[in-house]
Amino acid sequence: MAKIFYVNGCSHTAGAEMEYVKSKGTEYDKQHSYAKHIHNNLFSDYEYINHAYSGNSNESMALDTINSLSQMLEHTPASDMFVMLGLTDPNRYHFDVPPNWQIYRNRIRFFTGLDINPDYRYNCATDFPYAKELWTGINAMASNFEQEYRVFAKDYSLLVNFLESNNLQYRMIQTLHCYDPKFVPEQYNKIYEHYFNNSHVVNKKGWNNTMFEWLKDKGYSNSIDGRTGHYREDAHIAWADYLLSRITL
Repeated sequence: MAKIFYVNGCSHTAGAEMEYVKSKGTEYDKQHSYAKHIHNNLFSDYEYINHAYSGNSNESMALDTINSLSQMLEHTPASDMFVMLGLTDPNRYHFDVPPNWQIYRNRIRFFTGLDINPDYRYNCATDFPYAKELWTGINAMASNFEQEYRVFAKDYSLLVNFLESNNLQYRMIQTLHCYDPKFVPEQYNKIYEHYFNNSHVVNKKGWNNTMFEWLKDKGYSNSIDGRTGHYREDAHIAWADYLLSRITL
């Protein structure tokens, strides 16, 4: 029975815009993302399963990961699995949709908000209900520290409790966001004490250690050929090398 290298995350872990501008995590994207390069270097004898997709929230990632791994654990022992999660921005929120491309487009438009960025509207014929109100209401509220830290504390503890209670080996990567001990609300101190002391979180020391900012600081561009915030494969390889130097098994 094959061992499993399981990956989840947002567009950056899905390798979005690798195959073509505005691709949203195609099979080609995933086969050339930083996650695949880590797979090739450390887990080449494992089956590569990448469930990351564009617009994913940490909550969606947690629920999908728990559901998927629960099913895999029925036939694959935890000792034969390794989990890597590319954590994303806590301001994103979960929105369930059927696995249907048209609805998926609506989900993305729901996330970005009505008329916020026309590039993400895909020329849909109708406006998504309440997108503007939700964007300026719920999402705007998440811009304060208490909300961001509360949301991430929930999603992080949900993931860690599942992974560790099932004795699963895992690593978490911060792709877009970071957290600072001095801003942690007092009621979440215990959860963030675990987070900051968790050796399985690879990069948690400041914005410059996130994938997005680290690559930008190294001179990589995420707008080449009209890309909308995603890096090419050369950048993914550099990011994989950076992570490989910090992942100990």
